[in-house]
Amino acid sequence: MLALAAGPVCFVLVYAFRKWRAWQVQQWVHEQIRVASFSYAGKLKTEERLSLRASQNRRLVHGFGIDNSLTTESKSDHQAFLQATNQLLGRMNRSWEELFTFAENFRERELEIALQNNQPSLQLAESVRCMVLAVVLFDSFGIDPAATPRSALVTITEEINTQWMLSKCQPESVTQSDLLNSTIDSLSITSRDGDPLTPTQVLGLLMPQYETLWRVVLLTFVTAYHHQPAAYPDTIHRTASVPSCLGNSSWEEKEALKLAKVSTSPSLPPTHPSSNPFVLKRKASASTPPTTTSTAPPPPQPQPRTPPPR
Repeated sequence: MLALAAGPVCFVLVYAFRKWRAWQVQQWVHEQIRVASFSYAGKLKTEERLSLRASQNRRLVHGFGIDNSLTTESKSDHQAFLQATNQLLGRMNRSWEELFTFAENFRERELEIALQNNQPSLQLAESVRCMVLAVVLFDSFGIDPAATPRSALVTITEEINTQWMLSKCQPESVTQSDLLNSTIDSLSITSRDGDPLTPTQVLGLLMPQYETLWRVVLLTFVTAYHHQPAAYPDTIHRTASVPSCLGNSSWEEKEALKLAKVSTSPSLPPTHPSSNPFVLKRKASASTPPTTTSTAPPPPQPQPRTPPPR
């Protein structure tokens, strides 16, 4: 009798745990929304919201020298930054298909470089950071990806990451990175009107786009690793209209974007190396046999992280 009862009891316990875990995640998300919207502080004037945000983001001034809506207490400076970003991001001639193709081509080049260097797996975090930075530079400043050395992308992304962590751990003593500023300066970045931009001006526009976006893209890769087609047979169907559906607020777009959401209880990734999407395989025409093992460990479970202040 006990053996017969064990199955239903285990099922109930697993179901209860999943519901509890989903509730935990939902509570965490709601708390982050309250922080981002300042609703936790009640009704505030614009100046009060700017002051609250600037006091928490003073570390970004020390670490990056940026002066924007994240760091200023001036309402006029805040409005000027909003106007500049609206002009930069709200233009009508943006092509999502072009950005999709650009990112896809960048990924293919990353795979080719790794294979040429006889690397059995791809350094995913570094590759994603470089890809996202290249896309943002191309979209915001018209930087030709072919004219941007990969070494510059690696330096900029690594320095931003280092400065970001230092500003959290040593907010009072962190200073700007000369290497970061000089590498950005070497790209000769200008505004859409052709006016030269200083490294701190570039970072002021770049950070709100890049710093959160690369984490979202990385999480999407990790989530896709868990959402194997064997477990989700409709994955190909739900993404068939990508990228043309993006930006249309259509049903197809919503279905595709659902795949980027994290399951509250993802299934364990397959252990067979050949099913790992991050293992690089040579083309069938290559003289050497396909790679069958990977030195890269399975991607870690993503942990909740407080997003950068908006």
